Amino acid sequence: MGTTSGDFVNSIRNILNRKRTDENRKRAILREIFESISDSLKKSGKVEIRSVKDFETNEISYILNLYMESDNIYDDFGGIVGNSDSIVRGHKIDQKNSVYVINFGKSLISNSSSDTDCFIELKITGKYYFTVKISLKSENISYQIYESNYFYLKMWIFDGSDFSNHEIQIRTPDRNKKRMRVDLNDHYVLNIIFDEMGEITETNISKKRGAKLNF
Repeated sequence: MGTTSGDFVNSIRNILNRKRTDENRKRAILREIFESISDSLKKSGKVEIRSVKDFETNEISYILNLYMESDNIYDDFGGIVGNSDSIVRGHKIDQKNSVYVINFGKSLISNSSSDTDCFIELKITGKYYFTVKISLKSENISYQIYESNYFYLKMWIFDGSDFSNHEIQIRTPDRNKKRMRVDLNDHYVLNIIFDEMGEITETNISKKRGAKLNF
């Protein structure tokens, strides 16, 4: 029995509804995480929240502009956002960039049936000034490009247990004009796709064939 146009439309509508429901669920979880972190910052009396941006796009995240009179923002901020209901692991990338992964366990009302993890990316922008980006951890392996230009990109990777930093040279004499494949370690490769102008349009990380992972 063939598929009618009405069946096709209903199928597309169901897919969109499921996608919208999943997105709303993630936004509710991240909203609760944001409120928990904001409360910790305010109660500390050490951090001033200057502004908050909530992105209503495909990228579900919060960006906070913060001020804290500290000569060791990385350690002091990590100590503030950690509490009895969460486990914080930090990774200092360089003098300006850091990233934390926070495990809330099953303590969130919006997601009490399973563990919830989030990333907080921290970037120092001036003396006592810094920004943080809060986003959900949703994949076994997560990564973020935190700096890029015409010649290279810098990224961090979290494989579920450890952080690592990588600097990738993207302008080499023998590079394929459309795509690039870079070995990151024994388990993963980075795939980069370029447009006609040589600008990066897509990146993804894939597992090497035969690689055994420990998640």
